[in-house]
Amino acid sequence: MKDRTDHSDFYLKLTLLGTGTIRSQDGRACTSILLESSESTFLIDCGSGSWLRLHELKRDINHIDHIFLTHFHPDHISDLIPLLFSRYHAISPPSHAIRIYGAPGLIKLYKGLSEAFGVWMNDSRFQVTELTKPLSRISDFQVTTFALNHAPESIGYRFKKAQKVISISGDSGPCPELIELCRNADIAILECSFPDDQPDEHHLTPSEAGQIARQAGVKKLILSHFYPEVLRENIMLQASRNFSGEIQLAEDGDSILL
Repeated sequence: MKDRTDHSDFYLKLTLLGTGTIRSQDGRACTSILLESSESTFLIDCGSGSWLRLHELKRDINHIDHIFLTHFHPDHISDLIPLLFSRYHAISPPSHAIRIYGAPGLIKLYKGLSEAFGVWMNDSRFQVTELTKPLSRISDFQVTTFALNHAPESIGYRFKKAQKVISISGDSGPCPELIELCRNADIAILECSFPDDQPDEHHLTPSEAGQIARQAGVKKLILSHFYPEVLRENIMLQASRNFSGEIQLAEDGDSILL
């Protein structure tokens, strides 16, 4: 994962590991996104299937530096334990720590998981940090968080390196914070759970995602987190009603080089 000799010093790559939900019926893994730069590797969410996707795509789990959780629902965190357990038992375990970030409540969650799965989770190479300030400098990125409309602990992440901005919503219904999260983003990855005729206050429809992208001035919109209902519809048509820019419907394994 760290072998980037074919690239210049500036390197930024997104890989969609999981683009489905807990009800996926088409082979999609649950939500997970890999963000790689020339200096660090971030994993944003690690839902069921993401650990397998990393292996399928020949991405070395031991090279992940940071894990960011958008919220604590099982379809976004259920592969956290396998990932950490695999790293703990690696033949050549990495010397550097893996750092796990999330909203307040993360430490309590981690302690509960440690009680359930054993003291190995208290290894000093696993470090847990609650993000209590909206703006942080983490490795080579400026990371901004926004409280969103889903679970009480839900946050979206805005990653900025040089002049490139990547916004990731996790799960959220419509709210003003989503527009600020995506403001002038080069890429905005927004959830797109249900079709336009089945709105949900805690999730987005294609038209709602398109409207957010338009209001925020997004350059490229990537839609993900599909329930079976929305996959039976013309997602692109519904999203393009409100957004005339570039739209991509995410598939597991998609990569974007910025």
